[in-house]
Amino acid sequence: MTPDDFKTLLDEALQPLKEGQEELRKDLHEVKDTKENRVLPSVITTETTIKGYADAYKTNKANIERLDDRVTSLENKAGTVPPPEFTIQR
Repeated sequence: MTPDDFKTLLDEALQPLKEGQEELRKDLHEVKDTKENRVLPSVITTETTIKGYADAYKTNKANIERLDDRVTSLENKAGTVPPPEFTIQR
């Protein structure tokens, strides 16, 4: 068997693998397109929404604490004790 015969035989044996590799590349390209066009925008939207809720939570928490400080000082001046269900847990 000459080197050229061996190369020809090897190329024939590898041809189905090369064809399969091309199919995998096409499939991978489709997956990548799906990820970029469908999944990524929805993930970005979800992240933006969650960040918005986090910012609102921080603002509301700060406002609740300020209001609690005001109410607590008024209750202390008036000498009243609020029921436990109306106190703010920190």
